[in-house]
Amino acid sequence: MKKLIVASLLIVLTGGGCAPISKPPQQPTQLPLKPLALPAKNVFVHPKFKFHFEIPAGVLAQIDKNGSGVKFVDAVDGVEYATLTVQAGIPGIALPDNKIEFIKLNGMAGHLFHDTDAKTGTQQIDKLIVDMPKSVETIYLAVPVEFGPKFNIKDVIKTWKW
Repeated sequence: MKKLIVASLLIVLTGGGCAPISKPPQQPTQLPLKPLALPAKNVFVHPKFKFHFEIPAGVLAQIDKNGSGVKFVDAVDGVEYATLTVQAGIPGIALPDNKIEFIKLNGMAGHLFHDTDAKTGTQQIDKLIVDMPKSVETIYLAVPVEFGPKFNIKDVIKTWKW
């Protein structure tokens, strides 16, 4: 009798050769898809001289009638982030050496000046000045430092193409 009870208990505990009860397959849990947070960029192409560079999404280029001046403004509130001028003979800026960076703009030598606003004497402005290749024209791009996070002049330099 003891053997029968032990055998019965053993069958119950081990399942006695019965197939296990299978659970229905679980559907994989789907996580909500999130778009990658990549910084969106647009490409500005100068209408007259055809050089180009990336500008942040949400920034518009307002070009003057003769095509030599451009204002880069916020598409929503109209804040002016930067100005670009192309004309012959724009001079460099007399600043101490520690306020001038020598840069390469897609192979062309140029200068990045870390200047202050002539009107207020306080607002810092980064100014890029470079001569256009095979031309008498000079490019001048000015960005107040406070707008650097929105319109980064060094990012512009990295993406510039003639």
